[in-house]
Amino acid sequence: VDYAPRARLLDDLRALDPADLARVAQALAAAPQDGRAKLLVTWRLLELRRRRLELLREGDYSGLSASGTRAAHVLAFARCHGRHVLVTIAGRLFAQLLREPGQLPLGEAVWGDTEVEVPELAADATLINAITGERVALRDGRIRLAEAFASFPAATLLGEREA
Repeated sequence: VDYAPRARLLDDLRALDPADLARVAQALAAAPQDGRAKLLVTWRLLELRRRRLELLREGDYSGLSASGTRAAHVLAFARCHGRHVLVTIAGRLFAQLLREPGQLPLGEAVWGDTEVEVPELAADATLINAITGERVALRDGRIRLAEAFASFPAATLLGEREA
């Protein structure tokens, strides 16, 4: 591994305005071959681990159910510790999911009615995507994939339970 260019790329990512993170994440997802998208995810999740170590180390783990037309293309789980809840959602089998080469697995046109149920949180809770910085609101206790995957085809969403 040539570490010097990677260190420069990481410095560039760290210098981003948080308001630009979702836009940059989408651009990086469109060019996965250069490794910047992987570096973004690694950096953001290591930062999350630094801030929420107990949640990741000691949190309870539970699988989450997906429903809707594209449910077979989603894996999701939650980790809970105290008031903190972390929901991780990953898309899968993108070649079968997408009709056109080069299309990103993002948004309403791809995910339609697909949702992930999150019983650990209030039905109207709002979560923050640790990768993109975007806010994702639960609707009737469910995360709509079209919203969670609006800018990037994976989401790690941090929320809090009501006291």
